Amino acid sequence: MADPLVGSRAIVLMDFEASLGVLKGTTTPKKMAIVSETLDGTQKLIQNPSIRPDGNRPDPVSGQIAAQGQLTIVSTLDAAPWFLKLFCHGITTTGASDPYSHSAKWNITSSTFHSSCIEIQFAASIFKKLLGCRIKKIGMKFMSEGFIQWTIDYIALSAAYTTATVLPGVVTDWTGSIPFHNLQLAAADCKLGGSAVTYISELEIEPNVNIQENDYRMGQSGARSGLAVGAMDLKAKLKLPIEGATQLTLLQSSSTTSVDITFTAETNHTMRIYLPRVTIQKTLPNVDTDMGLFRDVEVIGSYDTTAATQFQVVVANAVAAYA
Repeated sequence: MADPLVGSRAIVLMDFEASLGVLKGTTTPKKMAIVSETLDGTQKLIQNPSIRPDGNRPDPVSGQIAAQGQLTIVSTLDAAPWFLKLFCHGITTTGASDPYSHSAKWNITSSTFHSSCIEIQFAASIFKKLLGCRIKKIGMKFMSEGFIQWTIDYIALSAAYTTATVLPGVVTDWTGSIPFHNLQLAAADCKLGGSAVTYISELEIEPNVNIQENDYRMGQSGARSGLAVGAMDLKAKLKLPIEGATQLTLLQSSSTTSVDITFTAETNHTMRIYLPRVTIQKTLPNVDTDMGLFRDVEVIGSYDTTAATQFQVVVANAVAAYA
């Protein structure tokens, strides 16, 4: 008998790739802290349809590899721009010293499509690696308290077990990076339509990129061959207390506005989430309790000509560059 492998001993490393599914010549791995992961590489089995004279089936064969899964993290000051660069396929950094400003916006007209390798070490000589990873979706939820967690959906070319690291080199350790949490949001930094508001109970944002997941080709041993990137569908949800005319007007406006929230982790170190143009679904309040009335409001984002995007996150921190 022996103890099982322990999650608290797992080491998670990530690095950008030179091209889709191809490691850099000199890797520069980043060590990340995670909440959980369901990254997998299940290869389905295909039943043999042949009919034997004894009523039994012949052996099945392996099919396509579903290299994909979710990674849940607490968003941190140092690591957040790394994930945003991978998701938005680019990041613009300005500033000559701390703080540096890293702006990731969804506008892939002239961007290189980035991909990454993910390696998880469970114990000595026990590794899980995923190559050609791209982010399909990030679920972000903001409330009145608690850490800001991102649920990240990955699609990859391949996933496999290995007995040695594929990410050697000098490791940058971000496991102790300052986390973002909801009490870092000041009243003046929670805005709808450019004006500060104090009546948002919860906000969920879900940018979802259409990635072609079914690009399986002959002669590739069941692994994906490509992950073409399409358009982004941006949805959000506001939970509002119904206080009076202000919220009722908003629920009935069916107009466009903007969502703009900024969290301050420490002096001059911030994260701003900006949806420059969103349309609020027209709806009405309901009586479902004898207590205060709240309403979930659906929101859809679209392209804004001034911001040249529909989704943008800007992080100011002490990291000079992300490569």
